[in-house]
Amino acid sequence: MEVLYPGAAVIIGGDFNLLLNQQDMAHEQTVEILKAAGFVWGWEGVEMKDRVTWPSDGRYPDASFDMFFERGIDGQSSVLNKYEGLSDHLPVVLIMEP
Repeated sequence: MEVLYPGAAVIIGGDFNLLLNQQDMAHEQTVEILKAAGFVWGWEGVEMKDRVTWPSDGRYPDASFDMFFERGIDGQSSVLNKYEGLSDHLPVVLIMEP
């Protein structure tokens, strides 16, 4: 894509199934690898309590599985809490600055 569209903004998003708030996941490097490639993590600077996309079911702690990475745009991820109950994951949007 970069060859065909040089300078185009790139957004990567989805359920990454990463438990970044867990001690036993300290080895996980996906976020750091994408940052090293020039992407900005949409949850950068957002506290865990504000980026819970999979609320605890009692067996496991809250998780932030769903996320965006962007390059070439300014954006901030946000959880849409008002849609709780539609899925076991809460929807996430990337709010882009003009």
